[in-house]
Amino acid sequence: MKQLLLFLAKLLLISLLLYVFKDVFMQGYEFVVLWLYSIFAHPSPAQLQTYYDSAFRVIPYAALVLATPRINWRRRSTFMVAGIGIFMFFDLLSTIIWQGPPPRDSKIASCSSSHVLYSLVWETVGHWVLPILLWLGMAYKEITNLLR
Repeated sequence: MKQLLLFLAKLLLISLLLYVFKDVFMQGYEFVVLWLYSIFAHPSPAQLQTYYDSAFRVIPYAALVLATPRINWRRRSTFMVAGIGIFMFFDLLSTIIWQGPPPRDSKIASCSSSHVLYSLVWETVGHWVLPILLWLGMAYKEITNLLR
């Protein structure tokens, strides 16, 4: 029980620290996605709408991985790179297909219904399901030990 409470306290502290620096994560994440987009799709990234809130998806995942006890740093680093890579893959894929996320204002009617549907599903799955599933899949041994 003590180990679980320590994990939860550590998770809260790390989450708060990562949230404080969310703007730095947003800018770095957006830079990498747009840089990869310019490599694969060859247009100028300046033409894109540059709003990616995927840093918010990465924050809970990173906090879970960093707070999980008994993971060595090499494995923890691998988890971080793989998880963030999965988030970036989906954002890059949607950027290549639709040249960016749908607008956040009233111009959403100008988007196709498939674009809006994909974006809504990705918002739900990416924000709530994927961070936890990735963490469970990558650290299942440590999680089972933590819950014992």
